[in-house]
Amino acid sequence: MHQYKFGLNALTKIGITMHVAKTALAAGISYTLALTMSNNPYPIFAPLAAILTIQITIADSMQKGLYRTLGVIIGVALGDLITHFLSISAFSIFIGLLLAFAVSTALQLNQQIISQIGVSVLLVMGYGQENGYMIGRIIETILGAASAIVINIFLQPLDPFILIKQAILKLSNKMSRALLNMGSCQAPHNLSQQLQQSRELVKQTERELENFLGLLNSLRFSPFHKSNNEQLQHLIEVVNKIERLSIQVRGIARSLHDLKVQRHQDYDFTPVLRETALCIKLFGENKAHPTEQSFRQLQDLLAAARVNQRNTYSQLQSHNSEDFLPEIGSLFTDLTRILDEIEN
Repeated sequence: MHQYKFGLNALTKIGITMHVAKTALAAGISYTLALTMSNNPYPIFAPLAAILTIQITIADSMQKGLYRTLGVIIGVALGDLITHFLSISAFSIFIGLLLAFAVSTALQLNQQIISQIGVSVLLVMGYGQENGYMIGRIIETILGAASAIVINIFLQPLDPFILIKQAILKLSNKMSRALLNMGSCQAPHNLSQQLQQSRELVKQTERELENFLGLLNSLRFSPFHKSNNEQLQHLIEVVNKIERLSIQVRGIARSLHDLKVQRHQDYDFTPVLRETALCIKLFGENKAHPTEQSFRQLQDLLAAARVNQRNTYSQLQSHNSEDFLPEIGSLFTDLTRILDEIEN
């Protein structure tokens, strides 16, 4: 198994990713099928449809294949109708495409379908008089799209759960390090850098969540992971929770930046930041690799962090009762929300 993974990593490094391999395989299979099912000795539209249909996820591939097939069928029909009245010329191309796009837009079709209708109309006007072209064009497109979808269903990543757990660990560790770095930052430019990094972390988390939601949607169509969909849904909810945590981390970075740069105030929040950072780290580890011991350790740390946050906040309030800065209140609100999010 280790050698197998090593081989996959070596292929990935030279650009032969899973998606690349699936695309090439779908193109080859669709061409072979089209040779046996159409009269065209060079059914190039089948692999073309496969290349344009196959996407990262099954759901996206199915949508792309449906749009492309509908576009070809409608476009071929419109092109055939137009060629009965007009021979090909600059004027007929203008009129034909104008009518095709106008009808498609009036019917409020998807933009991908509309584009494919235009391409199909143009090709039929140019080559539609050849024997069997129009039927062959539709058959090749269906074969190409179907090949792409089937290949995408049966060639899935080895274990989507491993991918999501790795993302949970990576993102939680990044957030933990970000909070630790904020506690040690003193210079204004370092705080500005931390604020920018926290913004990028939020964007990265949003991208990861979007990718995994797409993965979950795809696995609905896969025969191999149906029994694990509930577990997969739980892990994606954890990534969703991490996204909310990253927003609180960004808020903390903003408060620290404003206190230092705009208020010119120096406060030592290192202890509470360090404890909260450790809570985030343990949360990620517990969700990726849950054990009874790590769960109890996380609960104990959450309780201690809450006490420390309350004590620190009360001390700051008592020492600055007449001029208590709102940024401090905002910072502790975000810290409390992080603990609430983890505990819930």
